[in-house]
Amino acid sequence: MSDDAPEVEDVPEWDEANDPDHLTRKDVQSHDVFLDALLGMTVGLDDDGQGGFGVTLIVDGLVVAGTTVSRKVWMEGVLDDLRNATGNITAEWADVVEGLFTKFADRTVEIRTRREEAKLPQPRRRYIHLSDVVIVTSDGYVTRKFWRGSVDSIGGWSLGRIDLD
Repeated sequence: MSDDAPEVEDVPEWDEANDPDHLTRKDVQSHDVFLDALLGMTVGLDDDGQGGFGVTLIVDGLVVAGTTVSRKVWMEGVLDDLRNATGNITAEWADVVEGLFTKFADRTVEIRTRREEAKLPQPRRRYIHLSDVVIVTSDGYVTRKFWRGSVDSIGGWSLGRIDLD
């Protein structure tokens, strides 16, 4: 038995050569169907939910642990951090970043909605977002409020976050 991503079979009329967004099978097949299912149930398919769960990931050889959050929660947290930062970061700069975040998030939802209405396969999840993060290094560990990583870089995962304190 394999847990590889299932083939895109439920959309027989879909022809990746004529996809309006130029998506290929790799673009629509989940990297990890189990992790994607858990994320879909908690942070939502549009990545705007309020749920989450503790997780420990192996990412390019590093251990990264935290609580999953939606892209929306991650963006709000990062923007809040920028607005409260000291030094060279200004409120205007945070507003520019917010505009970029909003533009890309809106575009993602627009594509998902259009593809759903056209009964086309959905783009797969490309990023995972965490809060209250611990990153284990060879010298110990570092903590971060928020973290974003590529799903393609995840080599393994387990439910529950490590607690080093």
